[in-house]
This record gives sequence, structure tokens and C-alpha cells, in this order.
Amino acid sequence: MVAFAAIPTSVLTSAAVAYGHYLSFMLCFGALLLERFLIRADPDRRTAITMVVVDVVYGVAALTLLLSGIARVLPVSYTHLTLPTIYSV
Repeated sequence: MVAFAAIPTSVLTSAAVAYGHYLSFMLCFGALLLERFLIRADPDRRTAITMVVVDVVYGVAALTLLLSGIARVLPVSYTHLTLPTIYSV
């Protein structure tokens, strides 16, 4: 626990948001892949229920992906850029 005390809170928050972002991306990919294997012209009841559950997982993962992506971008501060830095590009 002493090792975590030395890490600033902003770094841990940023790492947690990044982890959530990448995990939700992987869940989206896995859900779409599973839906691709489950889709049929005439699915039975069990397959249809599984597809609904997978679709809900995909929706939650996509929403988490969107919100964590926004959370990763919003706290960016541009105060370190000065006019000579901007115009030297």
C-alpha cells in the first residue's frame, strides 16, 4: 500500500480511465464477433436470448467506450503552449 501512496491521484485516475477504455473496446469487439457467429435466418429461442444478452453487453461496452474516450480527452490542458510554440509549427 505504501507504493500507491507515492503515485499521484491524477495518474491513477488516468490509468483507470484508460484501462476502462481499452477493456470496453475489447468487449465491443468480442460482442460483435459473437453476434456474427450467432446470427441465423431462423434462430431458436436459446440463440435469440443469447443474442439479446450479447447485444446489451455490446451497448453497455459501446457507451463505456464513448464516455471513457471523452473523459480521456476533456482534461487536456493547453496552458503549456505559448504563442511562440504554436506559431513555430
